[in-house]
Amino acid sequence: MTDAVGEVPTDPFLHPAFMAAPGQVADWRLVLVYDAARSTGLLEALPATPAAAAGRCGLAPVAARATLDALCAAGVLQADTDGVVAPGPHWPSAAADVQLHQHATTLRRWANSLEARLLGEELPDRGVFQLKEWLQSMAVHAASESDAVAEAALGALQPTRRADAGLSALDLGGGHGRYAAALAARGVHVVMQDRPDVVAVVEQEGWLTGTGVELVAGDFHQQLPDGPFDVVLAVGIMHTMGPQSAAALLARVGTRLRPGGVLLIRTMLRQGSPTASLFAVQMTVAGLGGDTHRLADYQAWLDAAGLGAPQVTPAGNGSILLAVKP
Repeated sequence: MTDAVGEVPTDPFLHPAFMAAPGQVADWRLVLVYDAARSTGLLEALPATPAAAAGRCGLAPVAARATLDALCAAGVLQADTDGVVAPGPHWPSAAADVQLHQHATTLRRWANSLEARLLGEELPDRGVFQLKEWLQSMAVHAASESDAVAEAALGALQPTRRADAGLSALDLGGGHGRYAAALAARGVHVVMQDRPDVVAVVEQEGWLTGTGVELVAGDFHQQLPDGPFDVVLAVGIMHTMGPQSAAALLARVGTRLRPGGVLLIRTMLRQGSPTASLFAVQMTVAGLGGDTHRLADYQAWLDAAGLGAPQVTPAGNGSILLAVKP
């Protein structure tokens, strides 16, 4: 991992997310090494010599030494002249740490499940799902684009509507709440609907405390808040469902929008980019019925829902679709 003898290695976790663009994704070997050191407590035992750290955690000394050596070679850790290992120049930030854990989890999922999906077999048990950590990982990405998403949604409203006081919005499957909070910060009354377990985590962690966002626990496939709303956000949810569910949800959304209201969809379009194509594999491996969809699919579903043709713009490694209700 070093560029040359004696030089500090380049940051191996510059793009820690699993869905980084091809050519930018972190080395899978280091991701798994880092996550193993994280999950076994080896990193928490530092600073220490490899032998001392292994002893504190009850780990195999040779394996601990090899793990720490690999992270030192990558600049994630560094050792002094006495052999004491401590965080190095490329020690991940708290946000990157969360993303790397999800990255490692996804790598294991792909390794254990993709062949089973191809063969039509039952998927292996995915183990304990860490909802809070998953939401935190998604929030890292959302932090970089939540303001832009809010501005895009409000910017699609007619100028006279944007000037109105008392705009309302519905954030479907808002999870961590970053997008809802960005709209609320712009004076919009926001209702965020998600599953009861997700809402419980958001409330327990206080992620939306003081924002004014109204939380609604419930399955949006079964029922939506009454509305009507000026804006509906569907960020990162349309690819979690199959075509029939997607079409049915958009039909219901159409009934909750005011005339002139805006629906914003943030998703991966099938064949929209190399990353989007890999994301379709991720949806396959997840085994929850999700899939990426074509732009033509969205156009047909939105038309059936009584919305106009979507305006499509690139957004990071995906796309934003903006549709207005006539």
